[in-house]
Amino acid sequence: QRYKDGFTFTVAYTFSHSINDVGTPTNAFNRRTARGSSTFDVRHRVVISPVYELPFGTGKKYANHGALAWIIGGWQLSPLAHWQTGNPLTPTLSGNYSNSGGTTDRPNIIGDPNANAPLTPQQWFDRSVFPDFLAATRRGANGAANATYSFGNGGVGIIKSPGLVNVDISIARNFRFREKYAAQFRAEIFNLMNHTNLGYPNLVVDTSAFGTISTALDPRVSQFALKLSF
Repeated sequence: QRYKDGFTFTVAYTFSHSINDVGTPTNAFNRRTARGSSTFDVRHRVVISPVYELPFGTGKKYANHGALAWIIGGWQLSPLAHWQTGNPLTPTLSGNYSNSGGTTDRPNIIGDPNANAPLTPQQWFDRSVFPDFLAATRRGANGAANATYSFGNGGVGIIKSPGLVNVDISIARNFRFREKYAAQFRAEIFNLMNHTNLGYPNLVVDTSAFGTISTALDPRVSQFALKLSF
């Protein structure tokens, strides 16, 4: 929506769902067990992007003439707020326990890993619903419980990754020299709130790092630019 006095406001909401069967099947002899939500599936996404020209300077409501107009006029603020849900991820085992070939096997599961998820970097989802992880933990070594020469029942995309919350902002100052020449100074700050956006958790069930997160997206970053138009 475009409003008066140099203010523009845009809101976009997207609901989507992508399903495919191009991944590794749970059962190497049943291709349908590869069907599930795509790794890149983002169910909900909201983007808000206002643009505001400050009401100072030539042609504006305040300080619209003289040296003051030239000094404090021409400023523009452009925030960008972005929120989206996480991606569907698929847990795997460290080896081909089913002895069915070169495919990577999937684990057994007895519940919803997202239902009682701690949602911390130390444990993003509920690992207790994976008996293969519990068995490996008890033995103090890698290995799967009751998985040798059998296929696990874990499906595709059953774990939800962390979502994304981010706010960027651009602060610009426009200068005009006569009719043919203009300049713009821009200061851009990405991840303005310095919010921690976690990466994907470890998905290999029969390892001690299963369910932990050791990566994150970039912290706050600033950059400056000068553009000349003629």
